[in-house]
Amino acid sequence: MATARRTATKRMARGLQTAPKTLRKSRRKYDFKPNLLEQYFHMPQKEAALLLGVAVITVKRNCKRYKIEWPYRANKYKYKARNQVPLSEKGLAFMKLPLDCINEETEGDIQTEVLLDLIGSSG
Repeated sequence: MATARRTATKRMARGLQTAPKTLRKSRRKYDFKPNLLEQYFHMPQKEAALLLGVAVITVKRNCKRYKIEWPYRANKYKYKARNQVPLSEKGLAFMKLPLDCINEETEGDIQTEVLLDLIGSSG
């Protein structure tokens, strides 16, 4: 029992000698109300966080707290269209070729259908 007290006393003494710990910032410090967040819905969360002077995770945490889904979505298709290389007429025709072939019925397809009907009706 005496050894337990001594070790506890040593721990407390060591704790007094060390520098005081910096206090952790409270997560509730930045409690943005939904009406404040609504003013930034037209922009990405990253920009909203920058204007609010907080990290993006703080904005996300506030949205989660109030069950808000951030409505802004970057238009990915716009970015893809900018980076896409325009194709020549032959390139476009080649890209459309498989779809055109699938949509058209050929003689071979008709014969296959007839054979399948015959097999199905005889079985």
